Amino acid sequence: SINGLVDPVLDLPQGQTGRLRILNVSNTGYTKLKWPGMQQIGSDQGLLPDRISVDAIVLAPGDRADFEIVADQDNETLLEPYSLNGGEAFGLDERMWSTRVSEGSAQPESKSWPFPNLIPSSDPGTTDVLWTFTGDPRTGQWEINGETFPEVSIPELDLNQDAILEIRNMSPTEHPFHLHGHAFEMLSLDDIPPPYARIEDTFNVPIRGKLRLRLVADNPGDWMAHCHILPHAEGGMMTVLRVGNTGSEEGQ
Repeated sequence: SINGLVDPVLDLPQGQTGRLRILNVSNTGYTKLKWPGMQQIGSDQGLLPDRISVDAIVLAPGDRADFEIVADQDNETLLEPYSLNGGEAFGLDERMWSTRVSEGSAQPESKSWPFPNLIPSSDPGTTDVLWTFTGDPRTGQWEINGETFPEVSIPELDLNQDAILEIRNMSPTEHPFHLHGHAFEMLSLDDIPPPYARIEDTFNVPIRGKLRLRLVADNPGDWMAHCHILPHAEGGMMTVLRVGNTGSEEGQ
């Protein structure tokens, strides 16, 4: 459903150009959406450096994305089957919503978005924090570095440290990694850097995937890091990142 509605129709004025923000608030389900002429303009942390043409987009639990929508013709948004057990899944596409454009002759207006001038960071090749995800959907037990929350080791970063995090998924399912208190820059997935600067706070790690992130630890405290599939977090796939001296016994 969309905002509690099943298969709604969105009425748009002819020629209007707008911004559509989509949030996947499911605690387990992935959402793969497609419609004709998709133009992504933003992600978790706001606008991208430019428009990106995409055929479809996969939103893991906790993911967000922004799109430019142009009201020039009626369209349908389809939901494709997608499984955390490896991506593509059997089944038929479902219609999530439709857009209906009012009659008229107005031409689509050009929209100038305040895209940030961001250049992707280079990967220094070092690693300050390594988290390895393991577990088994049959038992419901999930670990980070072989530990289940709350019995976890807590890595510490200095306040304002420019740190590199690496997340390795050695489990049989995908996991959307989420860090509280900070945004991070995605440096590479399976050693392939992104074509543009990607600033996120949630990023899906595929099966056997290796994700490298750059983090400026500018927010002091103990911050939760976990899989955003909440049954996985409940099953133990959750830990803590300590930034700065929090005054706790362990941090003194």
